[in-house]
Amino acid sequence: MVVKADLVVRVPDEVDFSQAAPAMDATRTAYRALVTFGRVEAGQNVGIIGFGGLSSLGAQIAKELGAHVYVAEINEKVWETAKDLGVAGVSQDIRDFEDRGLDVIVDFAGFGTTTASALDAVKHGGRIVQIGLAREEATLSMQQLILKEVTLVGASNGEKSEAEEVLRLMAGGNIESKIVPITFEQIPEYVDKLAKGEVPGRAVAIL
Repeated sequence: MVVKADLVVRVPDEVDFSQAAPAMDATRTAYRALVTFGRVEAGQNVGIIGFGGLSSLGAQIAKELGAHVYVAEINEKVWETAKDLGVAGVSQDIRDFEDRGLDVIVDFAGFGTTTASALDAVKHGGRIVQIGLAREEATLSMQQLILKEVTLVGASNGEKSEAEEVLRLMAGGNIESKIVPITFEQIPEYVDKLAKGEVPGRAVAIL
């Protein structure tokens, strides 16, 4: 297909096109939350709320940056997958890691209650990045926000420079999506599956 030259990014030889495709959406979105707005650095303690396709990428990015990662996920069936990534801890509630001094928490779930929990768990002067949108509105403690001097920011998809940086990180071989290869003819079928939450990863149409 024809695209504007200034929108093109080079895919490193080390990154397969089946991984590069979802990287331009999911991985870039996670990168923007963790790096651009979360300002995650090596040695920091980072909380990840949720452990689905997007948030698992966030955990991988934080690990690649040298952070200590703590995951909150109510579905215990995916805990082993999180542990296999080498995260420092997994629990149902991010507040279970309050004593770890979480510098940054990224809420990939966005149920409102999850954001409130992040506010409880983050350390004084910490940052919360909101990216999940399961609920349009949330009730938060302004007392917590003010007295703990917390920075709360939102993040969305990302820009070209972030796409390039994501591919550079992926070339190291430690960040990848769970790929479900499909044909172009299967796209309508998998759009329906996505709506029902039946796709365990990222469906990628391959010629």
